[in-house]
Amino acid sequence: MDNMEFKDKLRHVARWIEKSNSDTNSFDKFISLFIAFNMFYSLYALYKNPKAHLETGDGKKALATIELLNKIDFFDHNAETLRNFSDKCQQFIVEVNGKDVSDRLKAQIDKEEKQKVTYLSLQMLYKIRCNLVHGEKEYHLSQGELLGASSMLLRVYLGDLLSKFEEKLNNS
Repeated sequence: MDNMEFKDKLRHVARWIEKSNSDTNSFDKFISLFIAFNMFYSLYALYKNPKAHLETGDGKKALATIELLNKIDFFDHNAETLRNFSDKCQQFIVEVNGKDVSDRLKAQIDKEEKQKVTYLSLQMLYKIRCNLVHGEKEYHLSQGELLGASSMLLRVYLGDLLSKFEEKLNNS
């Protein structure tokens, strides 16, 4: 796939982000944004390795986007969004590998451990998605605040990821 094809595929990602703007409930908004994120991290995996197997390893592909986020001052520009996400996560149990990571995320934010915050928040967003899509947890209206904060963070991540990836494509 050449850079023009990647740019064309990125327009599809942008369409899902745009669709989320018209979604009226937090569940639909989160799902639309996560579809955009899924498309993005799959494209990024293909960019890094044209022979990448896209059928498996979604969680690893999602976390691999951290290398783009670490190249920008994501934490410094979005600390309030991250704190809001962390606060909402603390109202619900968000387990990763059997451990509630909400307290860990809050502690890392307080210490301003920027790369750890980004990594943990990506893990948590992916886990929230898994809980909803695979039915490990049911969606309840009370989770609207968590999904709202998750959507806000996903939107910010996607904006920065798209920007950084397009910059990379333009420079190669």
